[in-house]
Amino acid sequence: MASDTKEVLYVKDRKCSFPLQTFSETFANLYQDTTGIDSRGIWYNSNTNPLESNCFNTLGWTTINLNRSGHATNSFTVIFPGMNQPTAQSVGAYDFKTNTVIFYSAGSIRIYDRNTGLLASTLPLTGTLFTTVNTESVIYTGETGFEIGLLDYTNKRVLLFNSATGALSGSVQLPSTALTHTQFRFCYANNRVWLFNSALRKWNAYNIWNQPLPVDLAFFKALPVGNGTVSCSWGTASEENNDFFTVEKSPDARTFEEAGRISGAGSSVVFLNYEFNDKEAYNGISYYRLKQTDYDGQFSYSQVVAVNVLKEKSDLTIFPNPATDYFKVSLNASRNESYSLKLVDATGKVFFQQSGLPDEVMGELTIATDKIPAGIYFVEYYSNDILERCKVMIQ
Repeated sequence: MASDTKEVLYVKDRKCSFPLQTFSETFANLYQDTTGIDSRGIWYNSNTNPLESNCFNTLGWTTINLNRSGHATNSFTVIFPGMNQPTAQSVGAYDFKTNTVIFYSAGSIRIYDRNTGLLASTLPLTGTLFTTVNTESVIYTGETGFEIGLLDYTNKRVLLFNSATGALSGSVQLPSTALTHTQFRFCYANNRVWLFNSALRKWNAYNIWNQPLPVDLAFFKALPVGNGTVSCSWGTASEENNDFFTVEKSPDARTFEEAGRISGAGSSVVFLNYEFNDKEAYNGISYYRLKQTDYDGQFSYSQVVAVNVLKEKSDLTIFPNPATDYFKVSLNASRNESYSLKLVDATGKVFFQQSGLPDEVMGELTIATDKIPAGIYFVEYYSNDILERCKVMIQ
C-alpha cells in the first residue's frame, strides 16, 4: 500500500501475476492493471514524487510508472537491483523525514538509505515481546514519538515505537473482528491502519489515534502546481461542530506557521471537499498539515505531508551537488537585503551557520565538507522575510 494521501494500492499474490489496483480517497475502484513486478512494499516518495516499491527476493527496488490519469501500471524501472532488504519477503515503508526505507526483522528495524539502497543502521526495539508480531510488515506513521508501527496478530493490537529510541511508546487495541495476518496485509495510509480481507478482496481501515479529528477526514494532500504554489486539498466524510480548518506549513517538520484558513461546514453527514492554494510556499522540501478547530476551541491535527517545490526564480543555487570536499552557494539577492544561511541535517542539527549585512549578500560562499559526515543535508537561506530550502548530498 502506498503512503500517499490520494490513493490506496495493493498487490495481489503471485498466482495472480501481481496486478495493481488503485482506489480513490473515497475508496472507489479507479483502475487495475493486469501484470507487474512482484512487489512487496509500495510507497509514495514525497521527496522525488514517484511511486516506488521493494520487490521479492533479489528483484530490487523499483519506480512504478503511472499512466496519464496518475494510476499505477505494470511498467516499472529498477532503481537498485538485488536484495536490499532483510528477507526475501520483507515489506518496506518510507520515512519521508529522513529519506530512508525501513523494514522489520526479528525485533529490530533495519534502516536503508533511499539514495543508495544500502543498509544505513539498525534500531533495536524494546518494551514488548515479538513472538506474535507480523514477521514481514511495518508501518511508518510520521507521528512524532509514534513513528514506527507493528501488528500483534494474535492480540490484535498495533504496537507503536519511537523512531529515535526504539522504545515502545503506545499500543492500540483493534476490534475483535479485525482480520490479521502473520506476515502481510498490514499497511498505513490516510492517517489510518489498513488490514486486507483476502476473502472479500477489500481493505478495512482503522483509526488508531487516541484523539482523532472531530471530523472524519478521508484524505489530506498537498501538491506543487507551479509558480511557487502548493495546492492543499482534503475531504471529510462527516463533520460535527466543525468551526474551521487551518493549513499549516513548516520548512523542517518541527516549527509550523499558518498558511491559510477555510471555514468548516459545522455539522454534516455528506462527503465534502475543500481546497486552499498556498501562493507563498517555501522553496525546496517543506511540510504541510491540517489543523481542525471546533466551535469550543478544541483542535487536533492531521498527518504531516511533505512537498517539494522548485521555484522558477531562486536566490539560492548550489554546486556541485552531490558534493565531496566542498560545495558553493551562490547568493543572488539584492544588495539592500541582509541574510542568514544554515546547513542542517534532517533533524535540524546545524553544521554551518553564517549571517550577512546589506552590501555583503551578493556573491558566492564556499562551504567545506571534509569534517561533515556523508548524508543528506539542507541549505536554509533566509532573506527579505523569505526562507528558501535546498537539499544537498554530501558524499
